[in-house]
Amino acid sequence: MNPYKKWVTRTLPLVAIAIAIFTLAPLSLLNMNFRDDSLCGKEYLLQKNPQLIFAGDSRAERQLNPLVASRLLHLDKDDVVNIAVTAGDPLMLEGLIDRYPEVFSQATVILSLSANLINDGAKGRKYFSTAMIAKLTVFEQISMLLPFDFRTWKNYYRSALYQVFEIEGDDCNKEYAETNGFYPVSGEIDVKVLAGTAENADAGGDKNTNHPWYMNYHSTGRKAQLLRQSLQAIAPRIGKLFVLTGPFDPSYLRSIRNSPLYEYEMDFETKLAAMCRELQIPFKSFTEHPLLGDQNFYDSAHLNAAGADLFTEIVIREFLDYREPATP
Repeated sequence: MNPYKKWVTRTLPLVAIAIAIFTLAPLSLLNMNFRDDSLCGKEYLLQKNPQLIFAGDSRAERQLNPLVASRLLHLDKDDVVNIAVTAGDPLMLEGLIDRYPEVFSQATVILSLSANLINDGAKGRKYFSTAMIAKLTVFEQISMLLPFDFRTWKNYYRSALYQVFEIEGDDCNKEYAETNGFYPVSGEIDVKVLAGTAENADAGGDKNTNHPWYMNYHSTGRKAQLLRQSLQAIAPRIGKLFVLTGPFDPSYLRSIRNSPLYEYEMDFETKLAAMCRELQIPFKSFTEHPLLGDQNFYDSAHLNAAGADLFTEIVIREFLDYREPATP
């Protein structure tokens, strides 16, 4: 063999190993020391020592109004807060529970969850939280996110570097202080735009749907494991924990009824119900509710401000000791 080729043959593996070591070692260090701060903009609310905490994803953030709940339950305004955020999950609560153990041990937490949390195919930045990514090893991250979801991976390590250099993001400002963390949205859905919702979801079962929650749907993988582990970890540390799935616009549900989108949503709710049953956590699906019509939604999966007030009544009546009928 040519001496040069022999040298290259011997050297390349060593170079590859060196690159791997010098790349993976710092990434592993960043990953091990990562502290999720997804809820830093809502953390100030826990200093109020609330009795009732709404948590989870945007379907709690925009649909559960602390002011309505405090009025119904005859509590002080600051006794009910909303620490939910867009694409929130129970893993985000773990760090807060560590920092405020007494608050959570005496509080009731109502946690809203959505299907992207168990779908390994939902890998976009909005649908795969940094809290969940931090639970993965670097090798698992590479396997799940590269090369097609590089932006999600990059966003995670950018957050990790911000922590190292103590750079605080804009999302750590106090959010929605006047409404105790609740984010009301006005407007009403245009049901005409729902007509083609399921067109890209093959009725034969094609998993390449255009809906980000159900993209390449796979609900028995790593994300489902992490969700269950997190629920198991936080439940004993909370006074009372309730889990729910939020409502969908009725016209939207009719438009997807015979498509994989509906099947995926039902699969998620079935699996989440089984998790909660096994962990002895009260669970309720609000996917369809007779009191919630098109006029109560601003998009297919989110209630407008008026709908949120009504939904808050419905949830309080379902989970807590409040028996007056919800106002239609």
